[in-house]
Amino acid sequence: RDRAAFLSRHPGAAASLAAGAFLNTTGLSNGGETLTLTSAAGSPIKSFAYDDAPPWTTAADGAGYSLILIAPATNPDHSLAANWRSSALYGGNPGTSDAVTFSGTPGADNDQDGSDAFLEHAFGTSDASAGLPDISAVREPDGRITFTYPRNLAADDVIAEAQLSTDLATWSAAAFAIISETPLGNGTSLITARTLQPAPAGRAFTRVFVRQR
Repeated sequence: RDRAAFLSRHPGAAASLAAGAFLNTTGLSNGGETLTLTSAAGSPIKSFAYDDAPPWTTAADGAGYSLILIAPATNPDHSLAANWRSSALYGGNPGTSDAVTFSGTPGADNDQDGSDAFLEHAFGTSDASAGLPDISAVREPDGRITFTYPRNLAADDVIAEAQLSTDLATWSAAAFAIISETPLGNGTSLITARTLQPAPAGRAFTRVFVRQR
């Protein structure tokens, strides 16, 4: 809405910022709306809607973080919340990418804490300093399971998801839905997921399944 104010905060974005500004008190809705990008000839290039409620990240809804498309070079489905995240740090970084790529050795565990280098990259911890990520699971009074785990916001080369099993052989990510994600201000966030239905009676197991995008 105010190009000058925007550039005063993000001067490095001047070269990539489109000309002009919103007029007549208009602007993008914080609560979500449909965006359509068209070519000069008027043909639609992308048309999608964003939101400000889970499973969409809520940190970009007035909390000072930007809404970032994950791995844009792969042309992800812009309408899926799973393909978006909040910026790694408060204020965002328009005009450039804040993504980081895994540069370690897969399977290495230099700090010998039981988490290999790729897991450390996914969780935002360091393979040079021993320490386990903050992961927990709680069975709620209604029988559903609430599962929390950390995420390296800038690790766009990682797919991590909560999974549920009753036999340690068959695992389901569809059993969980993300109910919140809270950026911690250090480039990581804490994801809270909950099972859609009460877990089966008896034993139930949860895990974070991490793989390369």
